[in-house]
Amino acid sequence: MGKKEDVSKMHAYLQKEAESTRGKVKRMLLEWGASLDQCGRKQEEIRKILRLKAECEGLAAEVKSRSMEKGFSLIEEAYDHNIAVLQEEIERKLTEKRKIDGMVALLSKEEQELLFLRYQKGYGYDYIALKLNMGRSTCFRIHDRILTELADKLESDGFFCDKREKN
Repeated sequence: MGKKEDVSKMHAYLQKEAESTRGKVKRMLLEWGASLDQCGRKQEEIRKILRLKAECEGLAAEVKSRSMEKGFSLIEEAYDHNIAVLQEEIERKLTEKRKIDGMVALLSKEEQELLFLRYQKGYGYDYIALKLNMGRSTCFRIHDRILTELADKLESDGFFCDKREKN
């Protein structure tokens, strides 16, 4: 029974931490770090859809049946819709990334490098500390300070307010 209670307490703690402002900032930074890779995958998806669409257009040109033409046009419309949705997602990701880039630009070079190594490169604190010539505990302290600064800035700007609270 003791193990289940410990796991339950740990889960509750992690859930509370994830919902905190600092947890939201961490999630934002993770999204920021992965945004270019995600956009690249979405671009690849668009290229695949365009290839499929070209093949569909080629087949439509070979087939001269009215019922088939309607089917091909519906498929092409679906492809166009999927491409538009992916392009909107890419633009949204890039807009969010630019916002975070602006906030990161206000930090010191050392802090920027730490965030870059942690969230964009995905390195652990041991490697980051080695790369930045600092102790591991110093690396954690700087990271905590960055999270606190960003959380305070975002909260003061009303970034985490619920949309109903903003109106």
